[in-house]
Amino acid sequence: MLKNKITAEDVVCLLNELLDIDSIATKKLIEHRVSCNKNVVNHPYIQVNCDDSKNPKVGLLGFLNGLFGVNENGAGCIVVKYTDADCNNIIHFTVNKS
Repeated sequence: MLKNKITAEDVVCLLNELLDIDSIATKKLIEHRVSCNKNVVNHPYIQVNCDDSKNPKVGLLGFLNGLFGVNENGAGCIVVKYTDADCNNIIHFTVNKS
């Protein structure tokens, strides 16, 4: 069945379901990043990691957040929560409504 509308909550629900089914695959999927060009870097909604300005990278979460836009601080609404500051294990995904 195709859905006519998808919300950030729908995406978070599916990500959390995937996390429950296979946490290792989920972590690899979320943490995988690919190099991108300046057009992607300059996109108003897609979030890109520019820590290395010569090799910016985009990942699935940055792309998914691009679907729903950003808040006034430039943050996306889909957030991944980790067990620790080193981002070793994903606890869950949530919607940031602020």
